[in-house]
Amino acid sequence: MFDKIGNLPLHPLVVHTVVIGVPLAVLLAFLFAFPKTREWARWPLAIVVVGATVVTFVAKQSGLAFETALGIKPGNPVGDLILKHSLLANQLFYIMIVLPLSACSTCSWYEGAPLTAPMPASSPQLSELCCRCS
Repeated sequence: MFDKIGNLPLHPLVVHTVVIGVPLAVLLAFLFAFPKTREWARWPLAIVVVGATVVTFVAKQSGLAFETALGIKPGNPVGDLILKHSLLANQLFYIMIVLPLSACSTCSWYEGAPLTAPMPASSPQLSELCCRCS
């Protein structure tokens, strides 16, 4: 299932989506942290972070299928590099499990609170305060 699209191996194709999707999800998470861009980044963050997690899973599974199809085994220099690559893919996948859980829960919790509270009508204006001091 995760080995080929047509006659092309799936792994090299889907890795490009991961390379774009994961940094984009992190960038949107940073934008969501700032109040001025929070409303704008809310739903794109939720969509991109879930999509990046799905393609990370597909890349991990297609990498295993690609490794099996090529017959690569640890114990030689190439096999050891592929093993390290596989371990890094597992690590990224676990990070990408946590990121959508936290991002989607934060996006659903946030309801577009106003950036600044309106000033009550009874509070003194700045010009009134300056006039009192002089």
